[in-house]
Amino acid sequence: MAVSSVVKWAQLEARTGAVTPGQMGGHRKPILAPHHDWLMARVRETPEVTLVALRDALRAQGVQVSHDTVWRFLRGAGLSFKKKRAG
Repeated sequence: MAVSSVVKWAQLEARTGAVTPGQMGGHRKPILAPHHDWLMARVRETPEVTLVALRDALRAQGVQVSHDTVWRFLRGAGLSFKKKRAG
């Protein structure tokens, strides 16, 4: 064990009186839940909209998310995006 680890454990015990680990994990409310209706309306209005375009529109509203977050949210809502072959 590194000396720095021992020091940190000793500081934790001095601060809290114990060295038990804190809670890990737990449930997080989806960050896009408040935007559900807006996202669904956008997809209904423009079915060919891309995930990047949705992400950019959310960013314009101050919601910082990745396109992967948008994809996982829409997939959870039962939607899927199919790639089209280049003509």
